Amino acid sequence: MEEKPTTQHKDLLAQSTTVTELQDYIKKTAADRGFSEETVTEKMLLMVEEIGELAKSLRKFTGLKVDSEKADKYSKVQHEMADIMFYLFDIANKLDINILEAFKEKEIENSKRVWK
Repeated sequence: MEEKPTTQHKDLLAQSTTVTELQDYIKKTAADRGFSEETVTEKMLLMVEEIGELAKSLRKFTGLKVDSEKADKYSKVQHEMADIMFYLFDIANKLDINILEAFKEKEIENSKRVWK
């Protein structure tokens, strides 16, 4: 049975949710779930763990060999990506970094590079 989203989650799930709104949502949600006391190092390690889970999920998704006894336990690729995104935004919040502004700044730098 699929859980129904709360009002807070319904607002988040709107197509017009901005990156800033999402970053704010993650800040509140991390606090509500008791994750606000974790250090940046702890959050980073958890994110790396999620990256490993994404790798396993991608192996199954792309047809690479996987442990057949565990194949049904691999999450969906998009769910693992969402977990990574949560941790990335959570780390940005912990460091008081506006992730949208950081992305824009970096893309301006990247646009000046020569890509071969």
